[in-house]
Amino acid sequence: MKVERTRSETFLLLTIASHTASEVRYLRADQPGGEFRLIAPREDNHEYYAEHHPNPLAAGHAGLLTGVPTGLAGSSDGGVFYIRTNSGGRTFRLMAAPATDPRREFWREIIPNRPEVMLAAVEAFQTHLVLSEREGGLPYLRIVDLTASAPNALAVSRHIEFTEPAYNASVGENPEFSASHVRFQYESFVTPRSVLTTTFARGNEACGSSSPF
Repeated sequence: MKVERTRSETFLLLTIASHTASEVRYLRADQPGGEFRLIAPREDNHEYYAEHHPNPLAAGHAGLLTGVPTGLAGSSDGGVFYIRTNSGGRTFRLMAAPATDPRREFWREIIPNRPEVMLAAVEAFQTHLVLSEREGGLPYLRIVDLTASAPNALAVSRHIEFTEPAYNASVGENPEFSASHVRFQYESFVTPRSVLTTTFARGNEACGSSSPF
């Protein structure tokens, strides 16, 4: 069990998880005396985890939210929960639901289940999502552009390119929701563990800085 504040600073999320099931409850951070509300009841063999974006339609990616009820997806008092769930397969898929009413009947698919790709984590920023994936035994970091109009998130995404054949990479500490870059940890057999930075801007794949631990 853990309680954390979303990067958007809008909600507190209470996540209760076992090896095979999880549930998430949410509470507005500016209403600490309120009660946590349930996103979806716990079910056997169903894991799900949530991230929050306060106003995704303002970021320009209305096309990614096709099917989310009009008037809820970009409401100023709620925004959207991005929900990583294994309901469509063991490697997880990504859904979106209005934070004002995130019941499961309002979940809409943003990234489908891909049997060969494990969707391990999702991080929400003001203009982008950062996905932690694993494919072919290697970790990948995928950047999704929320400012672009597209029928699905994969169509406006790209991997951070790594040139070494074997390595480990994971998202680092990124507390700022409005950041224009993402920090991540990287190491390999020949590269010591380092903290690297890459900007969200499309076409800029170079790591901006490096500092070994």
